[in-house]
Amino acid sequence: NDWTEITPTGSPSNEWNGSPAPSVSDLTFTEIVPNYFENSQFFVLAEYDNGSDWRGWILKTDDNGTSWSYQASDSTGVTTETFLSTRPFWAMVDQETGEKLYICSWTSGNIQFRYFTISTMTKSIIKSFGSVTEGEMEAGTYSAAVECAFGDADLVFAYGRMNSPAGLSGVHHVIRSTDGGSNWTNFENSWGENVCICFHVGPDDGGDRKYYAVRI
Repeated sequence: NDWTEITPTGSPSNEWNGSPAPSVSDLTFTEIVPNYFENSQFFVLAEYDNGSDWRGWILKTDDNGTSWSYQASDSTGVTTETFLSTRPFWAMVDQETGEKLYICSWTSGNIQFRYFTISTMTKSIIKSFGSVTEGEMEAGTYSAAVECAFGDADLVFAYGRMNSPAGLSGVHHVIRSTDGGSNWTNFENSWGENVCICFHVGPDDGGDRKYYAVRI
């Protein structure tokens, strides 16, 4: 195979005044996600441990990795490149229009779900998928990932093993949102200590879908 090196070369800003300031060589890239509706657009998640706290970033390219930008913004539209006390670890673009980016992260003792409008990279929703220590997350005791339904940007699933996610009580292995992540209901919570490590939503077949899961 003929591989092309597209690793980002620019360093992130030092918005939280870390000392020393982080450089791109300090970052650990944890996920790369394509937007199938924009052929040259990809997102990369990155994290950095400054010795006392975590920092997280989203990087975006619109030209197949020739150039990258660190970007995100809060709900007011104020640009904030850096996520404080955050380890982003999962991302997916919606499978209807490619206009939404969903992210899961470990943030200040919680698994957080974020939804961004890609055109502005503005956060629209933040939900807690339950409290979890860093050790529990690294051991796989609790985890979360997102799966989007093809052809329906509002139908979103989170899977893994979550501790009282999104206001629900108890441990849940798969939860579902039908409004793009604003509200969530239980989809599966009977697998005990098991973790759902893979979940897939089948295509809409006349109003019916099949769902596929792997648990360990």
